[in-house]
Amino acid sequence: MFKNYFKTAWRNIKKNKGFFALNFVGLYISVAACLLISLIILQETSFDKSANNKTSIYRIVKSVSKPEGKTYGSITPYPLATALRAEMPGKKLISQIHFQKDDVISFENKKFKEQDIVFADSVFPKLFPLTVKQGSIERALSEPNFTILTEETAHKFFGNNNPIVNA
Repeated sequence: MFKNYFKTAWRNIKKNKGFFALNFVGLYISVAACLLISLIILQETSFDKSANNKTSIYRIVKSVSKPEGKTYGSITPYPLATALRAEMPGKKLISQIHFQKDDVISFENKKFKEQDIVFADSVFPKLFPLTVKQGSIERALSEPNFTILTEETAHKFFGNNNPIVNA
């Protein structure tokens, strides 16, 4: 039975090559469009999953007009967070972060090249919960010369030694 279906389908494909090609290309484009839309939706809904109040977190984006066109970026002036806190006292938590790529960190006469470094203020852990194995998040983000390291980075800098003791 299936053999007859395949024979009939093959004869129709050979007889109507243009119609078959048009249908095949249309099917290909529609499947590719569905996959692309699914990936976009998946990517857009993957942000801020760990935040408790994810529906009330906003990001300020700066628009810059250039001769090539408009670009958007998350880089804002440092005084902006202070100005927003002054304009909206007690209403919202306002944090500022800074990302730095490809920087060299010096520690005890050793140099380490780090790919992704994030600088954050003391409000950041109130918006995005962080868990630590040792130390205090509040102290690390409120006092100068303190840091929060991933386990991998702590092992790279300190080996098997305790990073808290080396501070």
